[in-house]
Amino acid sequence: MLARMGALLELEVRPVRSAILNDLKDLHMAREALVKNSTAARNRAKILTLALLKRHNTEQLRQIER
Repeated sequence: MLARMGALLELEVRPVRSAILNDLKDLHMAREALVKNSTAARNRAKILTLALLKRHNTEQLRQIER
């Protein structure tokens, strides 16, 4: 069915992305996720009041930075 749709729409065939480009994309997405997690942890640090949660949050930030 997909082949038929492609033929009807006259879609162009694209070459498969190389393994290196796939790896770079994965690394970029992982870095973006770490940046978001770091931002969230820094924002949480401003409002945490319990010592246990503060320590946990601080450890999460250290782990993200490593």
